[in-house]
Amino acid sequence: MDYGFAYGRSKPRLAGKRILWLALAGATADDPIAESMQSVLEANLSDGIAYYCGFSRSAVGLLLDAEERPQRVDAEGNLLVGEAVAGAEREAQYADFDRRARKLVEEFLADGLVAV
Repeated sequence: MDYGFAYGRSKPRLAGKRILWLALAGATADDPIAESMQSVLEANLSDGIAYYCGFSRSAVGLLLDAEERPQRVDAEGNLLVGEAVAGAEREAQYADFDRRARKLVEEFLADGLVAV
């Protein structure tokens, strides 16, 4: 994001606009670190960049299970990487991933609609 376009002394061109950040993560949905990932991303992207650039609304959608090999961090902090998912199981994973991404976008757009 450039000075004068996204931020700066005059009114930035992004001021008043809305943004949805879609973040991809290899962590599985049941990984305890997922909640912390969401918090860190919201702090950096929404409370940091988006606020600084004057966006009127910013939301972060965390899309877990983005890797073909499931990943998680165990209680001792070790990264555990599972077996690769392939074939029909991988296609189903892609379909679910796309469905979750569309749902985040639809929810974000619906939240911006105001009845007059």
